[in-house]
Amino acid sequence: MPLSRYGALKASHPVDEEKSRIGEPVHDHTVSLPVARCEIKEYVIEINPTAMVVPAGHMLELEITSQNPNECHKHSWTGKVGNMGVIPSNTTTGYKIYRDKNHPSYILMPEIPYTPAELWVQPIEDVLIDFQE
Repeated sequence: MPLSRYGALKASHPVDEEKSRIGEPVHDHTVSLPVARCEIKEYVIEINPTAMVVPAGHMLELEITSQNPNECHKHSWTGKVGNMGVIPSNTTTGYKIYRDKNHPSYILMPEIPYTPAELWVQPIEDVLIDFQE
């Protein structure tokens, strides 16, 4: 079951360091910088958040693809990002993910401390605020 349907980034769109936060990179989609072939470079891609809890001991799988959505997805949000529209390339691109001492690869995920299940959902009357006070 997918935890998140997609995250997307055009490699030529630079990170805006001033607007970005940890786990929430902001890219400048008004600028397009050249991407050098075979250059080793870090790309910071935000994966859309989810409300799923991954229990301890479970494994995650990351699938990385590159190209426009298939014909069957042309009317869905698959392969699209709100402010970028359809990712504008139909050229399949090969990636090499470096994961060695000099090029550590990582996924940043939030860790939420344990909370007893009875505290997960609060009855609505417990969270209402009386604005007339």
